[in-house]
Amino acid sequence: MRHWLTVIVCAATIAGFAILSALNSDWSWFSRGGSVIIVVALVMEYWPILSTRSVADMPFYAQQGTHTATRFAVPIACVGTLIWGFGDLLGKSC
Repeated sequence: MRHWLTVIVCAATIAGFAILSALNSDWSWFSRGGSVIIVVALVMEYWPILSTRSVADMPFYAQQGTHTATRFAVPIACVGTLIWGFGDLLGKSC
């Protein structure tokens, strides 16, 4: 469930930055939104690991063998990086 919440929050974040960019006619905001979704995705997906004091205290579901956060965080981080790097080009005219 946490994984889909991450996808929804990241999609809403990038949609908000896209609307902000369209309203201001400044697509650098959309590009900045890419960096925000990277941080949001990584923190939300790895929160169980980040909030644990030691590996011995980590819940079983968060251990590497059953941990599925990487399957969601890596693609979202890749999309965020592409938006961060090239998102401002959407507002450029040919």
